Amino acid sequence: MDPGSTFRARSAFKLVEMNDRYKFLNGARTVVDLGGAPGGWSQVVAKEMEKGSKGVVTETSKPIDAGAEEPTLDSPDGGEAVRPTLSRKIIAVDLLPISTIPGVITIQGDFLAPETRRRLVQTISPATGVDVVLSDMAPNMSGNRLRDIDLSLELCTMAFDFAKDWLVTAQETGKPHGGVLV
Repeated sequence: MDPGSTFRARSAFKLVEMNDRYKFLNGARTVVDLGGAPGGWSQVVAKEMEKGSKGVVTETSKPIDAGAEEPTLDSPDGGEAVRPTLSRKIIAVDLLPISTIPGVITIQGDFLAPETRRRLVQTISPATGVDVVLSDMAPNMSGNRLRDIDLSLELCTMAFDFAKDWLVTAQETGKPHGGVLV
């Protein structure tokens, strides 16, 4: 990764360092970024996928409303938007809006809400599952230490449950290890 790269968040540089060391994004076909705003981690994933495959989609994604019917990407010819049928997908989910990142499907909604998780699951191909789950979710702090810890643990548990249900195993990918970063 170019050291002069501009990312939306400083934490993106830590993700670059971790991937340089552990190579968990190499060969990934589907990556889910939970708590994706402002988009720094998704930027890293998009750049890594672009380096690793000439077949990566680089169209600008269209944010997905958690209540919308079908997730879509803008059509390259300016025509009607189409449901993504990508060989590689990056899906970012956050309560806050995420500005457009080329090749990233965004879903704005609360990950704890069943409707948002339903929209996310509709975007994932059941045939391929998810290769990497990234989670940088954090609750809005209330100032009540016990409540804040409980909310944080709830988010971690939900991210873990999602990964348990959708993450492909190392054996399925042929890698020495799988990929979850919480």
